Amino acid sequence: MLVSNEEKTTADGRWRLLTRINVAGLGFDVSTVELTKPIVELEGYYRPRYETMIFGDGYSDLFCATYDTREEAQKGHSKILEDIKDGKLVFESNVDEWNSHGYFVYASTDAEDS
Repeated sequence: MLVSNEEKTTADGRWRLLTRINVAGLGFDVSTVELTKPIVELEGYYRPRYETMIFGDGYSDLFCATYDTREEAQKGHSKILEDIKDGKLVFESNVDEWNSHGYFVYASTDAEDS
């Protein structure tokens, strides 16, 4: 499942954790990033400081989770990878007129909670 994992700083100085995974023979990115300050401080709108997204081909976003701190983001990123491995997050093929990237991700109701 795990292809590569890297933690780095983006060109504009934000923290990022990127894990490339292989599910059913296809590549996906699990990306956790510190959001830019202007996004966080939009007037009258609360936005968490970090987010994890899963991207498929063409960078269609398939899943999103948000966090307030870097520590929560790191733990959340690891938990998402664990949930994929344990079958708690499922990648399902679904190509139609609304979903051209071909996959979506959802929480499995069949997997037991730990």
